[in-house]
Amino acid sequence: MAEFSPSSTADAPEQFETRKQKGRYINSSGDKRPSIMKAAQWILTEKNLTNLPSEDELDKKLPVVQPDLDYLNQRVSGDRMRVTWLGHATVLLQMQHLNILTDPVFSDRCSPIQMPPFGNKRFRRPPLTAEQLPDIDAVLISHDHYDHLDVNSVTAINKKSPNAHWLVGEGLGSWMKGCGVKHCTEFKWWQGECIEGHPDVKFVFTPAQHWSGRGALDANKTLWGSWCVLGTTQKFFFGGDTGYYEVFKVIGEKFGPFQLAAIPIGAYHPRWMMKMQHVDPAEAVLIHKDVQAERSLGVHWGTFALANEPWYEPKTLLEEELKKANIPLETFFTLNHGESRDM
Repeated sequence: MAEFSPSSTADAPEQFETRKQKGRYINSSGDKRPSIMKAAQWILTEKNLTNLPSEDELDKKLPVVQPDLDYLNQRVSGDRMRVTWLGHATVLLQMQHLNILTDPVFSDRCSPIQMPPFGNKRFRRPPLTAEQLPDIDAVLISHDHYDHLDVNSVTAINKKSPNAHWLVGEGLGSWMKGCGVKHCTEFKWWQGECIEGHPDVKFVFTPAQHWSGRGALDANKTLWGSWCVLGTTQKFFFGGDTGYYEVFKVIGEKFGPFQLAAIPIGAYHPRWMMKMQHVDPAEAVLIHKDVQAERSLGVHWGTFALANEPWYEPKTLLEEELKKANIPLETFFTLNHGESRDM
């Protein structure tokens, strides 16, 4: 597979261009990641991630569905689209004969040390393993946090689909190659490219309001963002991990409407700690409208307990916000783990 140099796709307003200060990327909104003092305050005084129900209740309210692997191995073409939620921000998108994966995490924990009692343990198991995935053509990485970029999952997918092309933010290429990935392209915001053999689908890296870092010293050394998949018959938007700001209206104006968007709805409480980096369900509805999504899937919830809201609240609050906005519930939906939807 050829290596690509992404090209500029859109003349973005100057305030939304990729920027660095002292070697570190910055949000175009001006918002900064939570300070060490704020994080310590939350952990010491408010952090409460233990209020999970029994396995029986989890199975009733948010079951893990075993996907039909033969079904997933069938390529999707024409003006059809299939989406399968695999937990948290991991989505299998199938469109225009491509199998596309977002932020794949199949490990039990999303942390540097993946053994008890360290890190955040998933409370809903993966519906399949990386080895059971269909052959993957492209993997979209929004940023390098452990709940979105997992070394065990990267190596397993790379072994399963060695010709997959990994699309990442600027600065992540060397890390990916250290995992054995051979086909990887770095992007700045607003840059886009096609992958070999699929000239009719362009992948564009667009801004998000977040931050990056996998250790104590590398904060914001790599670029975070969202993704637009622009086909001739279908368009898909992946929000990654983000707070809310006006860039989503720009994305919608330049690339919308999208037939489907995957938008985060969880890990938002307390707002004084999370607002810059994670949208709540009300803000997720704003993104849905801003990017001009015909339908949206709620992701980034129901898998890891990362914040203080009750585990099922993102779904119920999303439905309340949709009713307030007079948006049909089926327009912005959630899926069970492993559940697919054809569109």
